[in-house]
Amino acid sequence: MPTTNRTLDEIYADHVSRRAQARYSEMPNMLNVEPRPYEANPVRGCGRRVRGGSYLEVDTVPTGILGRLSWVLGHHWNQGGSRERVTLFTQVPPRAMMVFNPAATLAEGKVVTNPRYDRWTNREVKRIAETMMAIVGDIGLLDYVGARYYSPWSFAKEVYEHGPSRRVTRDFLRRISPYLPLPVFFAHRNIPYFPTSARAIEALDVSCQLLNVSEARFMRPTWEIPGWGLTANDVSGDNHYMVPVLKAYDEFDSTFEDDPRFHDVKFAETLFAASWFTRGAYVLRDDDDPGIDAINVVNLTLDV
Repeated sequence: MPTTNRTLDEIYADHVSRRAQARYSEMPNMLNVEPRPYEANPVRGCGRRVRGGSYLEVDTVPTGILGRLSWVLGHHWNQGGSRERVTLFTQVPPRAMMVFNPAATLAEGKVVTNPRYDRWTNREVKRIAETMMAIVGDIGLLDYVGARYYSPWSFAKEVYEHGPSRRVTRDFLRRISPYLPLPVFFAHRNIPYFPTSARAIEALDVSCQLLNVSEARFMRPTWEIPGWGLTANDVSGDNHYMVPVLKAYDEFDSTFEDDPRFHDVKFAETLFAASWFTRGAYVLRDDDDPGIDAINVVNLTLDV
């Protein structure tokens, strides 16, 4: 039967039926790293913190209730503009950070910056927004991850291991500190965007074979996974099909480059992950007064 006349569920069911059940196993921790205790200045992909710099960061403690990393992944294949297939494209200027409305963004399937947004496309979108409001809220930060220092996968690993850290101006830190803790969503320009759902499933097949992991994966947006959220007790979205794809593209990029099936795959700037910022930090210079109150750090009741 031609692919264009089949539903995604039919295509995926056929794909799964061709794989031996013996290859299926309990879903592993795809990141394959362990969280570390809080470090003031760990080595990161973009280097270390510098004296005189102002940063947004996160407290990391074993008993924390906020999630270290949640995946924010849509369909990531082209459906001719159909609202039934959602990919969260972004246009965040490099080195910039935006305040936006996470609940409305996930409900509408596009970035919404107005925290009081109420121009819902239809009743179903409004219903989704009300559900998302309890999970992600209506105010968060949208940050751009530089491709010069990170792949989507390497950044996700770093966030899970050390928590996120972002250098900002001291003025921005003073203005945002009263609102912390805030969820932060990350965008990257090198997220694979497949021409068809069939090509996405082929990429999943190749990725799972390369990584030797289960192919029983969720093909719809992560925020539609039952129990998905941003706390430590929520589902992180590890079972989304794009998670092994991102890892395989990072570790076996030449395999995809050499395979003619994937020569028409585009790369787009989209949302892909989320975490938290819980406090501000200022790195003292040598000539600073040790007692300087450079940043008004809010006392927090929520820790990662």
